[in-house]
Parts: sequence; C-alpha cells; structure tokens
Amino acid sequence: MRKRTSSLTFKLFMICLAFVLMCVMIISHLSSRFMKEQLTERDQEFVSHILSKVNEYLTLNFSSMQTILFSADSFLKLQPFDEMQLGRHLESLYEMNIQHTSNVYLVKEDYSIIGGRTITRIANQPLAELEEIYQAAKESPLSTKVSSLYYSRFSGWTVTMSRVSRHDPSLVIAVDLNISELEQKLLQIHHKEQIQLYLADYSGSILAHSNGARVRPLSPPRIGDLTMEDIMIANSNVLSVYGDADTEKLVVKLHSPTYNWLLVAVSDGSRLSGILSNIDAHFIQLTMIGLLLSLLTAMMITRYIRRPVFELIKKMRQVEQGRLDVQVATKRNDEFGYLSRTFDRMLQQISDLFNHLDANKELQKKLEIQVLQAQINPHFLYNTLGAISNVVRLGQLDKVDPVIRSLISILEYGIREPSYEISLQEELHNVRDYLVIQNIRYDKQFRLVEMIDPELQDFHVFRMFLQPIVENSIFHGYRGGREQGEIRIKAYESGSCVMVEVIDDGVGISQKKQEGLLLQKDNDGENAAQRNRIGLANIHGRIRLHYGEEYGLSLSGEPGKGTCVRAVFPKTHERGISDEANPLLDCRR
Repeated sequence: MRKRTSSLTFKLFMICLAFVLMCVMIISHLSSRFMKEQLTERDQEFVSHILSKVNEYLTLNFSSMQTILFSADSFLKLQPFDEMQLGRHLESLYEMNIQHTSNVYLVKEDYSIIGGRTITRIANQPLAELEEIYQAAKESPLSTKVSSLYYSRFSGWTVTMSRVSRHDPSLVIAVDLNISELEQKLLQIHHKEQIQLYLADYSGSILAHSNGARVRPLSPPRIGDLTMEDIMIANSNVLSVYGDADTEKLVVKLHSPTYNWLLVAVSDGSRLSGILSNIDAHFIQLTMIGLLLSLLTAMMITRYIRRPVFELIKKMRQVEQGRLDVQVATKRNDEFGYLSRTFDRMLQQISDLFNHLDANKELQKKLEIQVLQAQINPHFLYNTLGAISNVVRLGQLDKVDPVIRSLISILEYGIREPSYEISLQEELHNVRDYLVIQNIRYDKQFRLVEMIDPELQDFHVFRMFLQPIVENSIFHGYRGGREQGEIRIKAYESGSCVMVEVIDDGVGISQKKQEGLLLQKDNDGENAAQRNRIGLANIHGRIRLHYGEEYGLSLSGEPGKGTCVRAVFPKTHERGISDEANPLLDCRR
C-alpha cells in the first residue's frame, strides 16, 4: 500500500484530482457570486426601468390633458359664448378621451359648471368642492394646476387639472383624470412583473396602487419598517427593507415632474429569489459534474504518462504554421530526450538559414542602392563638362570657375564614405551646387526657394535623392531648360512622417504620366536619354527598399499648373514603420 501511494502515478493522480476539483469549485463559487450580484443589480435596473416607463406614460397623459384644455380654450376663441354649443364641444372632447378622463367642463365664477358629460350639463348648480380648484387656477393664470385627490359629485375620487381661459379669464377649464384607468395600468404591470406600484402626491395621499382596490381614500401603506413619509424624505432613490419572514424588499422611487407625483415600486424579491434558487441548484450540479470530470481527467493524465510524445507533436504542428522559436529540449536521457534535442538542433539550423537569407537580401538591397548612386556620377560629369564646354566656346570665362567649384563640390559629395543617410542640410547644399551648373549651362535663372522647418535641418535622408527630383523639374517642368522659373523645396513634419516636397511652376504633367514616372522599367523599354538619367522611380524604389512599402514618392499637378513631387520618410528611421493613414497624400501648395 505504501508503495502505491509513493508512486509517481498516484502522486500525479492526486495532484491532478485536487487541482481540477479546486479549480471547478472556485470557478463555480465565483461565478455563482458574480451572477447573484449581477442579477440583483439588473433587478434594480429593471424596477427603475418600469418606473421610467410609468413616468413616460404619465408624461403622455399630461400632454393629452393639456391638449384637451387648449382645445376647449381655442373653441372659446373661435365661437361666440354659447353654453349649449360649448357643452356639446366639451362632451365631444370627453367622449374622445373617455379612457383617460372622467369629465371635461368649465367652472364659472359662482362655481357652477358647464359640463362635458350629460349628467354635468343637466346639473350645473354651484359645487363647493370646485372652489379650491377655481381659486388655485386664478392664482396662477399662466400655468396648469393639478389638484390633490378629492371626491367629486360626478367623477368620484379624482384629480383635476385646471387652467384659466386665455380668452375669458372668468372661466376655468377643468379636466378630471380617470384614476381607475391609471390604476388599471399599474395592475397590469403588477400581474406581469410581480412589482407593487404606488402613485402618491407629496401631501401623503395615495392616488392609485397596483392592488386594484376601489375603496377611497387609500390608506398609506407600510413597507417593512418604512412608511410612505419615510420613503418620501429618504435621500436615496433605492432602498432595501426587510418585511415579514425576513424577506428583503427592494424599494425604488421616482419623481414625476409633470403631475408632481411620487412613483414608488416595491419588489418583494420573489421573482429574483426564484431565479437565484435555480442558479444555486445549477451550480451544485456543476460542482458534482466537476468532481466527476476531475476524476476522469486525473485518471487519463496518469494513464497517458508519455506526454512528451504529444508535446513534441504539438510543437511540430506549431513549426508547420511557421513558428521557429519553439523549444522542446528536456533533461530526459531516454529516447524522448534525444528526439527533443535533435528537433531543437534542426530548428536552430533552419532559423540560421533564414537569418542568412535575410542577410543576403539586405546585402542585395545595399548593392542595388550603390548601383543607383554609381549611375548618378557619370550623368553629372557629362552635363557639367558640356556646360564648361559651352561657356568656353562662348567666351564666358568668368563662369568657368563657379562651374568647376560646383563640380568639385558635387564630386567630393559623391565620393565620401558611402552610407545610407546624410543630413537634409548637406543634401540642400548639393542641390545649390547643381543649380549653379544648370543656370550656367542653360543660361537661365532657376531660383531655389528653401522652406525648411529649422528642426529638420539635421534630419537624415538619402544621399543624392533631391538632385534627381530637381533635375526632373528642369527637364520636364521647364522643358529641358528652355524656360526658367522657381523651384521650391519644403520640409515639414506631418504626424509620424516627414514630408520633403519639390515644387515647380512649369508646364505640369498629366495624370497618366504621373503614374508612369514611378514605375520601374527595363532598359529595353527606354531610350538613350532615359538610360542616362536617374528617374523618379529609382528614388521611389530606394525609399521603399529601406523604410517599407508605406513610404516613397508621390506626384501631383495638372498640365499648365506645375508639378509637386513629395518624398515621405518616417520621422523615426526604423524599418517597416507604418502610419495608420496612407502617408502618400496629395501635395498641397
């Protein structure tokens, strides 16, 4: 027996059983607790939502009553005062709104009425209970008054909305609310949602409740150890009280501003307790299932002790998906240890091959850039020597020295230690020397305007990337030197990018040609002049090779309106940096 309990299989079995069972029990307990808290919170939100719906209904009801009042007042304006016609009009208003009203009538100065219902039109003697309603309306002639609950001879227990007529200030228009209809709405909610609802005014009278009682006046209820007055003066809108048999009740109150009433909802917890009981039973079942699963899991794990085989298969599948950073090596000295170490060595060899391939690709990029830079020097030399020949032939010897100095500066700039990047300030200096040669060569004035953000003077760019763009402006924009004009170079930051723009006011370029200038072409598809010139496609390719596909050149412009070439660099020079938006935006002057 002792031998069995000390075996690895038994220990592994007990560890797995205890671990899985503890996890199931902890998760079950936390889940049960969380769901109970959430359900309690949702129950509170649900009760508040019910009160909001009741308040919305009261708001609509109030608006309907206001419409009736204004309709009766409008009739007084449109028709001469005739009690018979007015009575029929009030009767029609009452019949159209019989579901919501108990009566629609006018109160005269002697407290007699001109009624909408047949019985009120017959008995129009003064009514003492209307004195308070009449006087309250006269005290606030511009507003609608809502009375307290009282007993009307014709409408029974009711609440009256009244307003002084704008067209005959001696008359007060009144509408008796159908309290029974309001109580029926509350009764429907009670039957459907099991929530007690009360409508009360702030004098302490209960206007309606969801029990459906018809005995008036209603006595204020006592909810647990709280009276209605306690609920009214409570600072919180949500209260928890304990009723009979220590059952917890949720009390939520809401002020209805239209009628100035208090809405109170009481949830006795029976609906929620039923749900919570089901949850408890469910989690007890879940715990029992967890115990069974724990036993089965522990037995399976101890039975299949040769987990390294399955682990090795799992890692092989990850390698098949492209992951080469998988480590399988173990300290075992058996066949599984040998397999894992051999597998690790194989992955290391594959990783080294990929790294070597990446290094070769990087070297290839460097060689391509060096070739591009090497193509520039013969072109410069050819053009410059041609310019010197022209000025000597024309006898303009005073221009020979500036051309030679600029040529020497450009050659020194090109033969320095090769590196990817130099400062933007150095590149601009090279462009100035280039324009000195071109101004003398073409006998034109190509004025250079620099609009550089001072913080970007030392920003690193490619060597010889601006000169081919400026050359493109002279060759295409200013028709190969037959015209002269201004060349503007701007550099500024935009988000995570740095924009460098070369803008000319030349003949412009069509959209079709713009697209072709950035495409790489084979030498067989180019003429001799194009083979001797470094095109924009080369600059575009250099930027994209080094920084990523998101960066490069973009062109904009229209025929006759000049051309703008924009180079987009990352603000921080890291390979593959990309912005959320496309950095190759249209160039704006």
